[in-house]
Amino acid sequence: MRYLYNIQSRALTGLHQVADQYAGILMEARLAVEPQSEELLRAQSEELLRAQDRDGMLQLLQPMYAKVHSILPEGWAEEIDDRHLSFNPMPIKSNPFEIRLDSDGLVKELLVSRQTTESEANMLKGIVSQFQLNTQAVHLITHRQNHIPGPNSDSALYSVMESAVTGECEVLYDVSSFPEAIIRAQPELAPLDAKGSLIQIIKSQNFSNCNRRRVYHFGFSDSENIQPGGNVGNLVARSSLSRVVISGSLNKFIIQSSVTTNRVFLSLEVSNDQKGMSASRVNVTIESITKTQKIPSLRGQRSVGDLVYRFNSHDRHLSHFKGKSDSGYTSDTDSSRSSSEEDTTTQRSNDPRKSQLTGKEANMKDQDDSGELLWKESKRTRRSMQAKIGASGNKSYSSSSSSSGSRENEEQTELEVDSAPCMPLIPSVVGIQESKLRASKQIDPVRTVVKIATKIGSELEKPCWLVEDNTLSKFTLMTRVLRTMDSKQIDEATRTLEPSSPTNPNLNGNIKWGAWKSLRDSVAQTGTLPALSVIADLIRKDKILGNDAAEVVALLSRSALTPTPAYLDMFFELVKDPKVREQPFLNLTAVISFSTILREVAVNTRTATVRYPVYVFGRMVPKHFTALTEKYIPYLGHELHKAITEGNSPKIQLHILALGNIAHPNILQYLEPYLEGRIGVSKFQRLLMVCALMKLTKMHPEVASPILLKLYENLGEAYEIRTAAVFLLMETKPSETLLQRMAEFSNFDTSKHVIAAVHSAIKSAPNLEEPFTFRTSRKTTNLKKPGTKRNNEETATIPDIANENMEQVEGNFMFFHAGSDRVFPFDYHTLQNIPVLMRDMARKYRNPETFNYTKIYYRDNIMLEFPNAMGLPFIFTLRTPTLMKMAAETSLRSQPDLAHGSDRKVVIPESVNVTADAQFVYNVQLDSMLGFVTPFDNMRYIAGLDRNMLFHIPVKANVDVDVLKRKLTINVMPGRNRRVTLTHLRTRPYTSTHDIFNMIPVLEDSSTKVIHVRPTRKSNMTFGQQTGVVFHLQSESEEEFSDFKSQLDSAQMPDAHSKLYFNNIAHDILYEDTRLTYDPQRSTANVVKITAVYDTDVEDEDDSNTENGSAHLKNQKSPLPRSVNRKWQNTQESGPESINPANPEPYTAPNCRLRRKKFLSKAAARAGNATASVIDLSITFEGQTKAVFLMTAASASSPVNGSGSLLVFMTSQPAQHPEIAEQQLIPELQVCLFGDVSMPQVPIINFSEALKFNPNSSVRALLNFGETCNNGATVMLNGQLELTNKRQKYIADSPMAKLCESQMMEGNYLLPACRIATESANNLDQYRLKIALNNVTEFQKNNVYILYNMARDLLRPYITENAYPQNTRDVTVHVTANLNEQSTALNMTMETPLLNVNVTNVRLSKLARSLLNINPAKTVMERIGRTVSSLYYEPSCVLDTTEANTFDNRTYPLELGNCWYVMMMLVPKLPADHTRPQNSRRGLNRLDRVTVLVKAVGHKKKVKVLLSSATLDLQPVVEPRPGPAVQLSINSKPVLLTSSHATELRDDGELLGLVYEFPSGAVQLTLPNNNLVLVYDGARVMLQASNEYSHQVRGLCGTFDGEPFTDFKTPRNCLVTEPSILAATYAIDDNSCEAPVRNMKKNASEELCVQERSSFADVIANGQPKSSRQRGIQINQSVNDSSSFSSSESISDHNSNSNYEVNLFPLSKRPSRLNNKISRHNPKHVSNSISYKTVIITDNEESCFSKNPLPACTTGYHITATVKKYAPFFCTAERHLAERYIKLVNNGFFPDFRLHKGLRPIAVLVAAKCELNPTA
Repeated sequence: MRYLYNIQSRALTGLHQVADQYAGILMEARLAVEPQSEELLRAQSEELLRAQDRDGMLQLLQPMYAKVHSILPEGWAEEIDDRHLSFNPMPIKSNPFEIRLDSDGLVKELLVSRQTTESEANMLKGIVSQFQLNTQAVHLITHRQNHIPGPNSDSALYSVMESAVTGECEVLYDVSSFPEAIIRAQPELAPLDAKGSLIQIIKSQNFSNCNRRRVYHFGFSDSENIQPGGNVGNLVARSSLSRVVISGSLNKFIIQSSVTTNRVFLSLEVSNDQKGMSASRVNVTIESITKTQKIPSLRGQRSVGDLVYRFNSHDRHLSHFKGKSDSGYTSDTDSSRSSSEEDTTTQRSNDPRKSQLTGKEANMKDQDDSGELLWKESKRTRRSMQAKIGASGNKSYSSSSSSSGSRENEEQTELEVDSAPCMPLIPSVVGIQESKLRASKQIDPVRTVVKIATKIGSELEKPCWLVEDNTLSKFTLMTRVLRTMDSKQIDEATRTLEPSSPTNPNLNGNIKWGAWKSLRDSVAQTGTLPALSVIADLIRKDKILGNDAAEVVALLSRSALTPTPAYLDMFFELVKDPKVREQPFLNLTAVISFSTILREVAVNTRTATVRYPVYVFGRMVPKHFTALTEKYIPYLGHELHKAITEGNSPKIQLHILALGNIAHPNILQYLEPYLEGRIGVSKFQRLLMVCALMKLTKMHPEVASPILLKLYENLGEAYEIRTAAVFLLMETKPSETLLQRMAEFSNFDTSKHVIAAVHSAIKSAPNLEEPFTFRTSRKTTNLKKPGTKRNNEETATIPDIANENMEQVEGNFMFFHAGSDRVFPFDYHTLQNIPVLMRDMARKYRNPETFNYTKIYYRDNIMLEFPNAMGLPFIFTLRTPTLMKMAAETSLRSQPDLAHGSDRKVVIPESVNVTADAQFVYNVQLDSMLGFVTPFDNMRYIAGLDRNMLFHIPVKANVDVDVLKRKLTINVMPGRNRRVTLTHLRTRPYTSTHDIFNMIPVLEDSSTKVIHVRPTRKSNMTFGQQTGVVFHLQSESEEEFSDFKSQLDSAQMPDAHSKLYFNNIAHDILYEDTRLTYDPQRSTANVVKITAVYDTDVEDEDDSNTENGSAHLKNQKSPLPRSVNRKWQNTQESGPESINPANPEPYTAPNCRLRRKKFLSKAAARAGNATASVIDLSITFEGQTKAVFLMTAASASSPVNGSGSLLVFMTSQPAQHPEIAEQQLIPELQVCLFGDVSMPQVPIINFSEALKFNPNSSVRALLNFGETCNNGATVMLNGQLELTNKRQKYIADSPMAKLCESQMMEGNYLLPACRIATESANNLDQYRLKIALNNVTEFQKNNVYILYNMARDLLRPYITENAYPQNTRDVTVHVTANLNEQSTALNMTMETPLLNVNVTNVRLSKLARSLLNINPAKTVMERIGRTVSSLYYEPSCVLDTTEANTFDNRTYPLELGNCWYVMMMLVPKLPADHTRPQNSRRGLNRLDRVTVLVKAVGHKKKVKVLLSSATLDLQPVVEPRPGPAVQLSINSKPVLLTSSHATELRDDGELLGLVYEFPSGAVQLTLPNNNLVLVYDGARVMLQASNEYSHQVRGLCGTFDGEPFTDFKTPRNCLVTEPSILAATYAIDDNSCEAPVRNMKKNASEELCVQERSSFADVIANGQPKSSRQRGIQINQSVNDSSSFSSSESISDHNSNSNYEVNLFPLSKRPSRLNNKISRHNPKHVSNSISYKTVIITDNEESCFSKNPLPACTTGYHITATVKKYAPFFCTAERHLAERYIKLVNNGFFPDFRLHKGLRPIAVLVAAKCELNPTA
């Protein structure tokens, strides 16, 4: 029988939610089917003969098709009149084809003629897929709803795995009988008379569950749970629905009609609401059944597999391999299956029960068997590739492994390096037949690339037109062409465009350089193996160097399309290349980039699946990629060990980050010896190792979790490392049990940093929407200077405090730049090189120097491609090409000249001048396209969106910086004679039918049609005439509404990703074009002068020439009584004629020194003995017209109380532009604002006095504005700031107050509870303001009301209004604000003449609380700083009557004797680099030497402050008398104390400090040079120190290291437990000291010294015992591991009298901590064989003891290898002392010899390797 079917197909694409504009094709054909046997069907398509019938596509005899590119109001499925279509013959061959069925009637194989191309075969598969019916439920997938059809049933519901052109995926069958009524209404569904019943079958395909996916994808992120090819979050929604009508039964039937509709909905911008669509439909309807006409059999047939789409690499005409097909890394999945897999599949298909697959199993199979692996290669292939590269790696890390493969595969792999890659479905360039580009005579890839690059270079010289010229689209086009080129072609293009010289003196030179840079960046984005080969060659030949090369290499990890083993090997050879390693920036970037691509392709299974096209090529690398674990990771581990041996911190950090970046568990074996302390590294490096486990933690939480837990629970570990471990533990999604365990563990943890981290992590974990992330804190330890010797008698008796060693300065910056992650590690040597770099830069730019930086890269690059229902490839691409260009001609001059600067330090110049003629360009494009390709005519049908954003800033400027005068002057010359586009924003949605051989951007194609939703609104606006610099704004938009609400809605974006990339992104896709240009013809100003001056002193060297020259700031800072302020208040209330102190008349000119002087003087006087500062800003536009805008602001704050004042003067003098009509001229404006706050001096020591004290304050302000301040509007404000009785009672009854009262009964007034309670007692909670208006115009009142409306909208839930106030005669505004007791809510009332407003219970943020909680003792900046910055901290130490509280908040009982005790002493750390000169540390530590001593005198205390140049004595007044309770003297000279102002303390004219008295008689002493504040009332002392003292103080105030646990540290750095012992160790042993204190001090010095030292745990278990012990405290001799000498270190004194050289033998049975320097020789055996002993060397004259224990063999082991080492020894000739030390050593103790003088270096032979004794 001959079955004749009509075929109607269509495929259209468009932005259907924007407009009904579509582009696509229609096809029609007839298909004749003649069954030859039960398993063989022969089919042939026939041409339609009737003129009125449509011609179709899928015909073998010149089928017909029609293009569609028009508006379809009814949507993509609208029926189109034939008169509006133009049909053309389809250029495909007319040949019959055969269909082979399996025993279940399913299509098993298609046989076509050898002349049939792969694309034609795929289109045939799209038709034949309509006949694929699985009515017997074969390959059933288990589901609960399955209802398998019975023998005679006509209804069923079941899911099966079924093949179609779109893939082998799960298909849901819904079978039901077909009602006759529907047939009568729609006879086309069953046109032939049915001999049996009609049955309807609905098939829906589930693309999320497939065995074989036909998907090419690239660039997806692993952040979402997506499955490329299926539904991808908000990005892609894909559906396929078939409706089949059959007649007969489910066992034997005739297909009456079959319609498949495939639709893809896609978000073009990933995050916007409106989507685009690509829809396809194939309709097959039976026309007749006749007798067989014997379709001719095939000649030269070939199989194209089953119905699943096949890629073009199988087409022998398209394959770029010579004579090879159906093999290699581009082969199809079908042919790649092994015979065993085929057998398994066959068996499964024969038995439905045995072939059931769950969705999970199908997905696993999909990922395991997704295609021929790219990684099949042989030894010979790798050897040939390495020989071609010409680089040999380290023999220890070269790969000797190989994988099996055929000879054919070997040859294809060899071709990979030089040949162009065969990429199926390559997007947008040549569609499915990309090889035609290389074979086509009309396209020469090299010439095309050169032409495009040259065009880009030319357009880069005209940045104003970058959007109009579609420059970034050309870059994308060039990149697509490069992906089809082999290495020889790419190399030819680079050689053609390579500039001949490094300079670009003329326009043509600039164009050539621009072309070269665009080609360079395009090659970096190509992502193919030939491109990588060319990049490596360019680097080796020094064609690209330094940072340019680094930026190119950094992109390789993001751009690699198919990172196969061959690609990785070539990249690896590049990383090892000497040319790369000798360039620091390039080496850093290459290693990080290589480690990134290793993780993404070989470690992170998720990334390897969603980022790379695994459904086309299979896995990029094998599952068990031996090269990763046997070559790449060992190489990086070896480089890490090598860098540690060399002590090269930047390289150490680099390889730590690289290993962590790989995130494979094997990296742990290379980090283990350092994490466990078996090999010594710095604490920062160990911290970096822990933080580098972040990616490992995310990918292998089961591996990382026990490691992190052990690090966290090791109390002897550094708190920084433990804290990092806590935050990383949260990434492992810990169980509730583990969180509970951590919470309980914090109860006895000794580190408050770790405790805080645990509490924060646990509390925030439930609130996290995304995984908790932790970033490594890059810290640089401040270098501290040694103290100078003090010339006073106390110095000799102060205990010698052991200096600790400073950690070495090291850190790194991580940043994202030019499309890639970058890292910059540094250490002390890097910082040391800064002076040289500064000097070289000054020399380079002494004369004008040209600088040109151009970079083009992709921010995003996403590709998604799969076949549609017609067998045509659907393609979606989203790219964001970005251009950054900075070009300038710059010169730099300084005084003194930086070019003659020192190599050792950077000298801050007195003045700097910089001139620059610069141009900054930033252009970013969002280029998003969706559609499909018709391979038979090389056309691509597109619906796209183009968003383009350009910022262009051309500027010519001259900058002068006067450091001494604190003045900045900038002269900007717009000076362009033509219009310059500054900003250009354009959005264009469009559809297009684009010829892929037409090498122009799609938007330049004549067939492209921009989508318009509605008529555009055009606007033109000119502004800037008031300044003389005129700008023109042109705008076209189809926005329906252009009001403020629409702008607010468009600014709302669903994620930060969109905000970062496109600030103008909107929910609606509409055409818009906005351009901002500078108009030089209409501009009247040619110079813009900006000045800024900052000053804190009114003294001026030119004052003698002025009328007020004799009035200096010192004289004007004399204290003024408060009656002055009250007098001003009375004056202000008398009427509006009052003079505003902020009125500077007549000094209103820009940059006026007299105005600044006047403001400083007034501000200081108004605040009362205050320190004042002023800033003066002015902008002047000079030219044909002149405009001036200036602001001067001065502020002052009293050091005695919270009083302060503010003066602000602003004026604007607009230009009188000739285009502005006289009536439109803006008048001049002056604004004068004066504010004054008067606050009392509140008690800060005594809580009881604070409760009784009245802290009420007042505020006054006067605002004048108008053409002049003298005749304009006036606003006066008077207010009272009060503490209410309700708040006072709440504070008095609070638990903190009760605790304070109990402490005060014991005489302790300054412990933390009392300090908190006292501060709360001074907080004000009620503010009453009265505002009076005078001469305010109605226009100004309306503007105020607009502002009120905006505030009302924000406060709408809390606000109520009364529009009919009772008293409307009062013209003032009354405002009352109250805070609740906890200061968490605000209540406010406002009474105005028009309405009354009530605001109730407005919730306050932490920042709002800090602003509104006004406290006379705290400034606004102090309150804000404490809230917004975690670094803002006010560390305090208190010695109270019976207790002390340290800087780290440890409180302990304290009883002082009649001795001087060290309360706090600055003890700078010793430099980590012993070779560094001592004076090199001064520049990084600005603290002056200071020591605070305290002594008990009865129930009182004396205080002595020892500075480097003076001594301050504070003591209580013995005899009761009115006035101060404290006496202060400086160098034995008494100082008069007052409470009204601060008294300056000077020594030889140098300001040492400020001191003032409190009403209670206590004093506050401020030492600005020392950043120290001392409060003293005769009985108790409080110190407030800056954070600069952290980790470098000793005394009764503790160590100030953040850990209370270490506060009891003695001068010898020994930890004690008894407060009395701690106090005794800091007692100064003089004649006044009592005997008990002396004895206790002596006993403490003889006690065993227990020191704080990190202990290491066995954190990485490997089944072997470790010698490390988890202890927080160790008996140790050394302060810091870094102080020990290694074999590579040298001793400065080589002329020592000692020439001892000894062999070491076991001296103790007790094993000790492993030395971290020597252990590098044999880290595998040290845990058992080597211990550490104090070495004793004796002769007839003296005995010598090693300062540190040295390596020796453990008992039972003998030495097999030694190493010579210089070690410091303490030598003594005193026999009794030597005997004592020998006894301690023999008992297993380590004496502390650090404090002894005269250590000498002695050469000794220490054990490097020990072996077990044979008898052991």
